[in-house]
Amino acid sequence: MSYTDQELIALLLDENGIHRLPRLEFIELMRKKPYDKVVGKRIIFIDLKYWISFRMALEDDIKMKLEQKILYKSIYENLLELVIKMKVVCVTSDSILTEVEKMPLDRKLGTAKIMDSLHVAVVLNGLNACTFEYINIDLITAGKEPIDQYHLSSVFEANRFLAAVTLKKMENEPDLLYNIMYDSMSEMTVLEYLKETNGDFYDSSEKFAELVNDTKLKDTAKHSYEALLVQGLVSQTESLKKLINYTPISKVNPLENLPLYIYSAPFLYLHSAILAAINIEKARKVQKNDFYDLSHSCIGVGYSDYFFTEKKFHHLLKTKPIDCTAHYKCKLYSDPFEILNVVVNLNSHI
Repeated sequence: MSYTDQELIALLLDENGIHRLPRLEFIELMRKKPYDKVVGKRIIFIDLKYWISFRMALEDDIKMKLEQKILYKSIYENLLELVIKMKVVCVTSDSILTEVEKMPLDRKLGTAKIMDSLHVAVVLNGLNACTFEYINIDLITAGKEPIDQYHLSSVFEANRFLAAVTLKKMENEPDLLYNIMYDSMSEMTVLEYLKETNGDFYDSSEKFAELVNDTKLKDTAKHSYEALLVQGLVSQTESLKKLINYTPISKVNPLENLPLYIYSAPFLYLHSAILAAINIEKARKVQKNDFYDLSHSCIGVGYSDYFFTEKKFHHLLKTKPIDCTAHYKCKLYSDPFEILNVVVNLNSHI
């Protein structure tokens, strides 16, 4: 079943603002509009730090030093030029929007305006939430109540679940990025969307940090990175076996077929690799925002051409044992001066 835009608006919410679209129809609806705008363009995944810095620079925030304002404004202006030329697509994730949602209203809406000005594409990366069973795939619940009883803000969380549903298309998993980029806001801009949300969604980040830190504290045995990596892949494929039943990776042993996971299922591989690397560092205390950084990195590294991230995760991803640049084409940057050089060079050569 398909819907016109007018029917979509009528179906999505009732007169009281309650989401009422039947689940299966909602899934198909969100599957209907893949972002063809990414095809043939350079994909730049931008972490939250840079969206905040762009906003502070453009709003002339007194908390930011003048030289920093000039630097980030220059990065933004070059990105805007690349977007206007239709040479790049700027990408962010639903996890980043979750972090934006937590900001004070003026900062939240100001950040949303910046995202909209760069025509940001939103990636729905709910696989991790499903894997940790913070969202029950079978019952399709978010938090304590069924999704179809939630307000618009819960549709935001529902999209995390929908990302895992798209893994049915993993026969062509190298194109997974295109398959999971949807108009999750039903033709709404980021600004319009965030005006409607009220923070009433389930946030897995704190539970994630508690779980990992508690596990590291109690499990004093010495583990190898390789063993934890394989364990993570086995766990994830088991959790998602209903969704990946007809894909190549559902029929192979991760221990014997790591290259298949690395190149055919980057999201699954990176998710397990990052978790393994975090866990073998016994002294490393996991923070709430590591949950989001983990999510971002799986998409940013596995599917983007450029990933503008923070120094902490930049170092983790580029050094052993992960050493992601040995497997993926994505170029990682965390120094704003280097990022400026990247976008200036892109403007000069494409």
